[in-house]
Amino acid sequence: MQNVNTTRTDFYKAKTLFLNFPIGSENEFKNLSEFYEKLINLIPPEVSINLLVSNQIEYEKTNVEYIQASGLEDIWLKDFIGISTKKKIVRPFYNPNYCKCSFNENEANNFDKMLDELVKNNFDKELVKLPLKWDTSNFVTNSKIAFISDKILTDNEDKTPIEIEEIISSELGLKPIFVETNKYDTINQISSYMQFVNKNTIAISEYPKNKAFEYDNLYADRLVEIAQEHSLNVIRIKECPTQEFSICAYNQMKKKCTLSSKGLYMNFLILNDTVIIPEYSIIDESNDTVCLDYNKKVLSEYFNNVITINCDEFAVFGGLLNSICYIQ
Repeated sequence: MQNVNTTRTDFYKAKTLFLNFPIGSENEFKNLSEFYEKLINLIPPEVSINLLVSNQIEYEKTNVEYIQASGLEDIWLKDFIGISTKKKIVRPFYNPNYCKCSFNENEANNFDKMLDELVKNNFDKELVKLPLKWDTSNFVTNSKIAFISDKILTDNEDKTPIEIEEIISSELGLKPIFVETNKYDTINQISSYMQFVNKNTIAISEYPKNKAFEYDNLYADRLVEIAQEHSLNVIRIKECPTQEFSICAYNQMKKKCTLSSKGLYMNFLILNDTVIIPEYSIIDESNDTVCLDYNKKVLSEYFNNVITINCDEFAVFGGLLNSICYIQ
């Protein structure tokens, strides 16, 4: 393991934020441009913004720069750009196999090569390739330990858990903690359930107290136990999931295979002393208001500026704010 912990956390100072801006795209994300514009207007002025675009566009914001990213259609930058350290971007091989969907081998290799070139040419850090298959939204860290769902073990069955731990520890200078996946979750990104707000405090989801979410609460409670076993303070984020289906697209084929993120709050975005959290327009407005007000109050204990953005049209794709941002 490295002697100095340099892996970036969500609560470290944010200098630059990267987004793949979908304006002009022809895929399922093409109608999200207005949402992105609203989000960009909420970014604190001390954070510079780099927009990945297929074609150069004009956008009236002084701290926006553009990066040509022809062919990059996916918006979930945190999943596949890699993990940022002080001097490196550590990139595993991205080949998601969510809900029995995946890239074929040729698609995965081509996508990986495109991402390598994108990082080399536009991110001012050394690119280090990690010999693992790994969606890096399945990773939350305080720079000393990192929680990762054990999906990473099943995705790398050619390696033992000890070998995987050693690979991660060697490059990132931290101790990975593999936690059991939620058996009803087809994505299994640990960041859907927990997020550090500072080095000693982690937020963990809490679901409605009814039969439909009985297992989710058992799973979240187990995460609380694991966090406390590692001497972490725990705060709870109330979730109000609608259990609507999301849109999943592979090879231009759309199918209902995962749940939407509507009514979920854990995927909030930390930008220095500002935190941006989702809000929704849902049928049970009173319940959503209770969750939103509670979560704003909880997070206001850690951030001076707590602001919201409506995520109705965005949540249908199954991801939220933290997932689309890559921050340095």
